[in-house]
Amino acid sequence: MDYDSKAAEPHAPQLQGGILYEHVTKNPVMHVVTRSKSTYRAITITPAQTVAILKSLSSAVHYTPVLTCAATALRLSETLARR
Repeated sequence: MDYDSKAAEPHAPQLQGGILYEHVTKNPVMHVVTRSKSTYRAITITPAQTVAILKSLSSAVHYTPVLTCAATALRLSETLARR
């Protein structure tokens, strides 16, 4: 074997006969059960409650994302994703 054929060996299923999923014999997540309905309910707070929450925060590390969420209606995860 030359160098090129040795390098191609790990990828043989893709090269010989197509895509890798054609070689899978069983679905590993077939028996996983998930629910499609959520009991999550968003809460609404008043501007006065928002000010009270902001006043109770002593650190800018917490104050900034809470203020950003309140001002933009972004979720906390969306706010934290924006650096």
